[in-house]
Amino acid sequence: MKKIYCLDNKAEVFKTTNLLSWLNLPYELIDINDISPKSNSVIIASPKQFNNFDECVELLKDNFTKVIIINDDNLPVKPQQIKNTFVLGYETEYDKQSLQFIENDFNFNYVHCRVAFEKSIDNLPLIVKMLNNRIRGKHYTNLNRYPKVHRLEVMDYIIKNDLFDEGYNSFVFGKHKVDNLFPKKYNSVKQKLPITLDLNKFDDDWTLPDPFTNSDGIPYQYTLDSYLQIVTETQFSEDGSSWVSEKIAKPFVSMNTMLLVAQPGTLNWWKQKGFETFDYMFDESYDLEKDNKKRISLILQELTNHINLDLNDVNDIYNQNINKMEHNFYHFKNYANNELQKVLKIIND
Repeated sequence: MKKIYCLDNKAEVFKTTNLLSWLNLPYELIDINDISPKSNSVIIASPKQFNNFDECVELLKDNFTKVIIINDDNLPVKPQQIKNTFVLGYETEYDKQSLQFIENDFNFNYVHCRVAFEKSIDNLPLIVKMLNNRIRGKHYTNLNRYPKVHRLEVMDYIIKNDLFDEGYNSFVFGKHKVDNLFPKKYNSVKQKLPITLDLNKFDDDWTLPDPFTNSDGIPYQYTLDSYLQIVTETQFSEDGSSWVSEKIAKPFVSMNTMLLVAQPGTLNWWKQKGFETFDYMFDESYDLEKDNKKRISLILQELTNHINLDLNDVNDIYNQNINKMEHNFYHFKNYANNELQKVLKIIND
């Protein structure tokens, strides 16, 4: 059996050692300054541990039998095999005509695995069913970090249409930063920035990493007190590539419904992977609208329709479809396990 090595990366949020812990595989940590030839070996590393991707490959490829590089971010390196080096990442090719995401053998979504194995509550379906008679306080949760046009459009609509208090909203960049990017637009949003959620009113037990942003932490204190998550994905326009980030995983593991502000066809892609979507609550034809302005307008109209419903009625519809939420919760764990098998296959082949 090949011996597995990991580079020590204590200072980085991304941990290659997590993969091996999730797979329950033994490994040995080595220092980046102490790389030497290892026979019958596999090294798992992150390009973030090096000055650039080329340096990463050059330092590792001749010292190990196999090199597995995990790209957990939007770094400009496509998933591929380069001789004995396997670059695994979540960037996929995107066909703008058919709205299809074209995957290859080296597509691997580390951030989805981290949500499944580190950020979710195992017994959440039981908790949700126990609370089924409790009317939640808000219609939606809408969490944002980096200012992108589609995120600002959503927030601008929410503010201008007096929908802000109907949900939990965040947008953690300050007014001046957004003003520098968009000096003549989104003034209604800028007046409220930064928009953060009050964490102090919740017990520490609920406080998980990044609970008020759109990063990988799951803000259960908000998702359990609302029904819908507005998912403002990394990509929205019809580009030739795509990244399906950890944001889309949150409704599945927190058992919420979802309005997906993303590239057209993204929702259909998840259906093809066996997930239930939310056509009992929303007109999901927005997902196939190629025109960006029309698509976001359709999404925002669905948001308005949802908020116009009484929370008692929303709760009834939610509980009538609780089996679909439960399916997504468990199916996401299966999906993440299948992602891990891609790494295991490369190690074992």
